[in-house]
Amino acid sequence: MTHLPANLQAYGNCPSTNLQGANLQGLDLQGCNLRGANLSGANLSGANLSGADLSGADLRRINLNHANLSHANLSNTDLTGADLINANLSKANLYRSDLQRANLERADLNHAFLIEAQLLGTRLRRANLNNAQLSRARLDGARLRGTDLSHADLQEVSLNRANLTFAKLHKANLQGARLIGADMRGINLSLAQLIDADLSGALLVAANLQGANLQNAKLFRANLSDAILEGCNLDDAKLSRAYLSGANLKNTTLNRAEMTEVILLRACVQEAELCHALLNRAYLNEADLSGAILNDANLSSANLTRVNLQGAQVIATRFEGSLGIDETLRDDLSQRGALVMLLPRYPDLPMLGQTGLETLCQINEAKDNIVRRYDDLNEALQAFRRIIEFVKGAVQDHPRLALPEPCQFDQEHECFRTLIRVEQENIFAHLETVYNGELQQWLIEQYPQELDAVHDNIQQLSWLTYVFHELWTSLLDWIDSEGYDCDLPED
Repeated sequence: MTHLPANLQAYGNCPSTNLQGANLQGLDLQGCNLRGANLSGANLSGANLSGADLSGADLRRINLNHANLSHANLSNTDLTGADLINANLSKANLYRSDLQRANLERADLNHAFLIEAQLLGTRLRRANLNNAQLSRARLDGARLRGTDLSHADLQEVSLNRANLTFAKLHKANLQGARLIGADMRGINLSLAQLIDADLSGALLVAANLQGANLQNAKLFRANLSDAILEGCNLDDAKLSRAYLSGANLKNTTLNRAEMTEVILLRACVQEAELCHALLNRAYLNEADLSGAILNDANLSSANLTRVNLQGAQVIATRFEGSLGIDETLRDDLSQRGALVMLLPRYPDLPMLGQTGLETLCQINEAKDNIVRRYDDLNEALQAFRRIIEFVKGAVQDHPRLALPEPCQFDQEHECFRTLIRVEQENIFAHLETVYNGELQQWLIEQYPQELDAVHDNIQQLSWLTYVFHELWTSLLDWIDSEGYDCDLPED
């Protein structure tokens, strides 16, 4: 045990002291003044530092495992690489502290003050951040799997590429937060505030966003397959090219939302409000829009094959060039006030004829759409490969988990990539041989089937990626419960 300075022993007052590398394990330092002290590399595991003043201290690589830091002042401290596993930091002041690469797994940060703190790459798995204040904090790349952030203040926080799988953010305030590319599978964001938040490219498969406020949020190319969005406010949200296959959007408001090329395959959009929403080239195959309010919405060139529009309000709704609308549905929509228009005539192209021009425009759009969907399929395949490679590498690195036979996924992955490319080429080659009179029939009958096949593959890959991630997190939980002394990485 390191000999303590006299002032610290007698009065608990020793600011700016040098205790670098000291062994202070289990000591009672409650209420001590260690402001500006150098405790880098010191061992204070199990120590009682409740109410202590450590503001401005150098705490790099310090061991505070199971330490009591409740109500402590840790503002402006350097805690990079610190071990705070199972530490009690409830109501601690960590204003502008540097916690980069620190380990706070299972730490108690209930009501902690972390405004403008630096937590890049920090491990917070299963930590308790209930009611914590984290506005303007930086948590890019942080590991927050299973973390409780319910009721937390996360306004303008940066969580780009963070791992938030299965995290709890019920009633959390994420207004203006940046969550670009974040992994949020299985997250609970019910009743959360996400106004002006940026979730572009985020993975929200099977997420719970019931009653959340996502007004003016950016969800460009986000994956919300099978997500619960019932009762959400998505007015003015940006959802272009987002995936919402199988999602529940019942009673959701999407007024003025930008949803160009959005995927709503088999989605439930019952009684949702989509006034003035932009849904051109949207994929709504088998979607349920019964009772939805679509007044003044734009569904030009959208795919409406087998869509349910029973009882939907379609006053001044544009269905220009939309697929899947037969004569019966067209007449019904027109009687209800919809604008089911043909494409405008072009006087400088008289040789094509009106029908030929419409078909040509639709074929070109279909080709562009197929290219983009196959790009999405390739991305889904890459995401699946990443989780496979991650699990493979981690398992092989640990003898207890090593596989007897190496995985042959690389060859299968390349084979699937080749099949994707060949299938796309075959579709385009087929279109070159189809006569003009048969192109319209291809658009109505085969084109939806081709897109269905691509979307089904994307959904299956996304689901497999989700399942593999769950298996991996279950393995981590098992390792924790068995108490094995091996540091398995997180995805």
